[in-house]
Amino acid sequence: MNKKYIEPEIMVIDDNPDFAQSAADLIQSKYGLSCIPLCNKDDVITTIKQYIIKVAVIDQVMPEIKGTELFMEIKQISPYIKAIMLTGEATSSDIGKAMNNGFSSYLDKQEITKLPDEVFKQYVSYEKKDLSDSMDKLLFTERKLYVFPIISYSIVTIDKINTHYINEESWKTVTTILAGEEQEFEYSIDYEDKITISTEYETKIKADLDICGKGHINALKNTINAELNKKYNTMHSITTKTNKKIKKKWSLREDPDKINENHILKRDIESAPVYNEYRALIKKECRICKNSRFFPITIYKQTNKIQTRQIDHYSDGSKIVTDTGTEKF
Repeated sequence: MNKKYIEPEIMVIDDNPDFAQSAADLIQSKYGLSCIPLCNKDDVITTIKQYIIKVAVIDQVMPEIKGTELFMEIKQISPYIKAIMLTGEATSSDIGKAMNNGFSSYLDKQEITKLPDEVFKQYVSYEKKDLSDSMDKLLFTERKLYVFPIISYSIVTIDKINTHYINEESWKTVTTILAGEEQEFEYSIDYEDKITISTEYETKIKADLDICGKGHINALKNTINAELNKKYNTMHSITTKTNKKIKKKWSLREDPDKINENHILKRDIESAPVYNEYRALIKKECRICKNSRFFPITIYKQTNKIQTRQIDHYSDGSKIVTDTGTEKF
């Protein structure tokens, strides 16, 4: 899995790096929200200026600066950010000041297992801060107990979070070159205008949204794809499927004269499609009671690029993987 260019949306700030990392991992593993752990003020300010951080989890008692003071500086740069105070040694006065200064909620460190749910609650609140940016694009409706459709599913937002995602399972060997060989080879790239959701994630979506029909998943994919094409102009062709052939020449030097010298026996050339990674927020709403629940889903859409790499196999049994760049079509 390649997360080279992913942008964080959540930050956890604590002077204990192990705690910050554990809390970030907890949030990311449950909801898939990209989370960055930070331990000092300078890194926090740099990150806030570089990325759109939607939720900050801030420890109140830190040696360098109090959480409430740090949040005031954060808000000057990012006024709409949501913040959760982590308490452990914080006083009731600290908590009261935090809430008066714009913290959305607070949580005792002893209740850390509740943190992912609280972060996601604030994440949804951030996404809904400006209703003019909300799509609220209807996906489909469902009947329950054979009555008229009372459950509706819609897309609230779609955001691009990674411009260079590679699924490790998608690497394919283009050719193999042995020592002393030179090859010119041609390989094809296929592009199809559709989005991809992993099988495991489809199962999770069905469970979270309480839907079972494949038609609903297809409707979800098709509608999201159409909205992506409108919002990001992602179509690369007027046709739904295209194919491009690429020619390249590779060579590998001959075996050395010295038999004991470690050298490359063979080189595998591999390629994989590059995807954009998006996060969509889906709303499930009861049309009678108006009760709404929100679910984030991660989707992938192929770009007009492929990533290439070479894997050199050495005579001592080791191997080295080298990134050889991208190709466009």
